[in-house]
Amino acid sequence: MDPIVLFDGYSKFQDDLNDESILNSVASDSRELQELNRNKILKLADYIVPGHGPMFKVPESYKNS
Repeated sequence: MDPIVLFDGYSKFQDDLNDESILNSVASDSRELQELNRNKILKLADYIVPGHGPMFKVPESYKNS
């Protein structure tokens, strides 16, 4: 079975893959930590279920970056 991440804390995860300004607009105490954790999730998961929106497949290009 492919790893699936249920990610309730951030609803625009798929949109920010194509538009990094969305990620930068989200409130965070630490942008560096936010980006580090986001990258960990992208490498771990094959699919992500965001807090709002449909499940989506993580593009392979994020697995090796």
